[in-house]
Amino acid sequence: MAEGSSRTDKSFSDFIDIALGSSFELETQLIIACNRNYINKEQLAKIEIKIQEFQKMTMGFQNKL
Repeated sequence: MAEGSSRTDKSFSDFIDIALGSSFELETQLIIACNRNYINKEQLAKIEIKIQEFQKMTMGFQNKL
């Protein structure tokens, strides 16, 4: 997102879309990690809350552009 901040609103919005997509990919990878016992369910839940907070804030920010 920092890279796109100096560009036009439309271009910056595209960078925000990429960041959101990456956060959803990260969430999927964490679910897989939990299913493979690399992390436990409590760890997954804590991280998912943070990811979802990021997604809500980012979508709210994008909607104001």
